[in-house]
Amino acid sequence: MTVAKSTRDLRIDLFRGLALYMIFSDHINLNIVRLFTYHRFGFSDASEIFIFLSGISCSLLYGKILSREGFAAAQRRAAYRVLQIYVGYVAVVLASFAVTAAFRNVLGWDYITENEFALLMQAPGRALLGALGLYYTPQYVDILPVYMALVAAAPLVIYGLRRHIAVTAAMSTALWAVATFSSHLEVPNLVPSGVSGYNPFSWQFLFCIGLGVGEHCYAGGRSFRPVGWVNAVCWLVVAANLLARVLYDFGRFHEPWHVEFLDAVHEASGGQIEGFFRLTHFLAVAYLVAGLVRPQAAAVQSVWLRPLVWCGQHSLEVFCLGVLLSEFGCVYFHAVQPAPIHQLAVNFAGWTAMSALALYMGVRRKRRVAASTAATVPAGVQVDAGHRRSAVA
Repeated sequence: MTVAKSTRDLRIDLFRGLALYMIFSDHINLNIVRLFTYHRFGFSDASEIFIFLSGISCSLLYGKILSREGFAAAQRRAAYRVLQIYVGYVAVVLASFAVTAAFRNVLGWDYITENEFALLMQAPGRALLGALGLYYTPQYVDILPVYMALVAAAPLVIYGLRRHIAVTAAMSTALWAVATFSSHLEVPNLVPSGVSGYNPFSWQFLFCIGLGVGEHCYAGGRSFRPVGWVNAVCWLVVAANLLARVLYDFGRFHEPWHVEFLDAVHEASGGQIEGFFRLTHFLAVAYLVAGLVRPQAAAVQSVWLRPLVWCGQHSLEVFCLGVLLSEFGCVYFHAVQPAPIHQLAVNFAGWTAMSALALYMGVRRKRRVAASTAATVPAGVQVDAGHRRSAVA
C-alpha cells in the first residue's frame, strides 16, 4: 500500500526520522535495541545522519529564499529558526535537569557523571546559568547548540557555494582539518572534560557537504548516478568499519595485538569531533544508500513508513520529545532492569509518542496553511496547499 507521491524527496524526511528513532533508543542505557542500531556497524552514528540531512534540508529552504528574496531574507529566516532551536533547547535542558535531580538516587552517580550532570548536582544555579548561555551542555542535548550555529551560518555558506564554491569548500575543509587534528579550535564548556560534546568547527564540514549536495542535486536539478569504482571503494570502507567494530566490541576480551590500534581509532572517532574515520564511514554509507534507495522506490512511498517521514518533517520538536522520553526510559531501566520484551515495549512506546507528536504538528500546520490561504486568496480561486509548504530545516 502506497500513498500519493510528493514533489519533495521523502528520503530526506524518512532517514532523518529514522535517525531520531535511533537517537532516542541509543540514549537509553542498558537498552537491548542499542545492539542493533546504526552505530553498531561502524564508527559513525545517527548524529551524522541528522546533521547531513539537515544540511540538505537547509539548502532547500534557505537556498530558495536566497534566490527569490535575497540574502537578508534568508538570514532572517535562519535567525528565526535558531530562536526556535534555542527555545527547544532550553525547554529540554530544564526538563532533563528536573528529571535527573528528581531521580538521581535511581539513576546513580555513574550515570550522572557519564552524562555530565555532575555540575547540576553540585552547583545547580551555575549549571542553569551556564546552560542558558550555551556554556554548559550536558550530553543528550549537546547537539542542539551546534545545530544553532550551523543553521545560523547556512545562508552565508549557500551564498559562498554559489559565488565561490572552491574558496568556500577549501575554507570548510581547512576548518575541519584544524579542529580535527589539533586542539586549537574547541568550544569552552563547564563540563569536566573542558569542551562541548560536539565541536562545531569540526561538524560544520559534514553540514557543508549536505548543503553542497542540496545545491548540486536539488537546486541544480542533477540526478545522482553512482559510479562503479566509487561504489566498490564505499563497500570496502563499510566492510572495514564493520570488521573494526566487531573486533573492538568482541575481540577485546582476548587482548589480541589489534586492541591498542582499535582503541586509538575508537578514541579518534569520539563524539567531540567529526573525525576522519567517522566521516569516511558515513559518507560511504550515504553514497551507497543514495544509489540503492531511489526517490521513487515503493518503500520510500510506503504508508507503513509514514511515521518516520512525519518525524523527519518536524525534527526539532520530535528530537526534544525523544530526549525527554529517553530520560524517563533511563529511570525505568535503572529502577526495574526490565526483561528484553519489556525493553522492546518501551522503545515502541517512545517511537509511537514521537510519531504522534509529529502527526499532530503536521495536521496543525496544514490547518494553519489552509486558514492563511483562505484569508489571502480571492473567492473562487483554488490553491493546492501542498505546493505552499516549504521544507523544514
